[in-house]
Amino acid sequence: MRGYFEAQKKHLLEQVSDNNPEVEQRLKEAFGKALDAAFEDLEKNGVQPDSEERFWKNLSQTLSGCGCLRHGYRYFENVADKAYLALENQFRCWPPQELRAFLRENGLGSPQECRVLDVHIADNGRKELADILFDWQGIMALNYFFYRYGQLSEEGKKRFALAADAQNIVAEKGLINLTVNLDGICIMNDIRSKEELGRFLVENKLCFTSFNDETLPFLDYKKIAEKHMEETGGRLCCGIYVEDTVPQEKHIEIYDGVNLPYFTLAHEERQKTQGFGGGMAL
Repeated sequence: MRGYFEAQKKHLLEQVSDNNPEVEQRLKEAFGKALDAAFEDLEKNGVQPDSEERFWKNLSQTLSGCGCLRHGYRYFENVADKAYLALENQFRCWPPQELRAFLRENGLGSPQECRVLDVHIADNGRKELADILFDWQGIMALNYFFYRYGQLSEEGKKRFALAADAQNIVAEKGLINLTVNLDGICIMNDIRSKEELGRFLVENKLCFTSFNDETLPFLDYKKIAEKHMEETGGRLCCGIYVEDTVPQEKHIEIYDGVNLPYFTLAHEERQKTQGFGGGMAL
């Protein structure tokens, strides 16, 4: 969430301008400090009845302290107001179960009536998620997915994207359950063809059939790879071989496609998590 906030703050400050360069700089510093304080307040205390009032009070005091209160008024009603509300909405929707109350408070009906039209990935390093989440339907399930994805390590996030792409997993149920079944995913880089895969399998004794040294010059490595992939469900994708080493019947299922797990986040856990892992459903 911090990364998304910083991107939005930068966008806001780019809209602040004044004929006097010194005044412009002071305005940007004042708005930046006020938004930073609001973020820290919401992160620590959540959205409170007086959260917005504290933001405006702090912003007014900061602008007045640097002699820019009059200049800052032009940004109050539009730019700063939208920036704060967008920030508050992020916290109102996190953790995901709070999204239900947010939708109802804003007259949007039940979450089941809402449909996902687009998914915005704020983190440029997570653009691969846009291709994976293109067909998502349920907004509550999407927010739960972002919660699960946000708990993964950086390595886990990379493995998730590769596994989902290679195995062509696009259904909500499959993507959510994949987040808890990554330990069994084997990923091998620099495998550009079936021949290379077959040779790798033979040389590392990973085939179901063993071969003695005398037969190696006569082996059809492509057919060996094809047979192995047929038996294991492994896939080649963009120079990477991906194989799920855990039988399907032993996979963990946390989402049955209908009922989302109920969960809560303690205040301490919310502070440690990396927010939405680069995405947010609204």
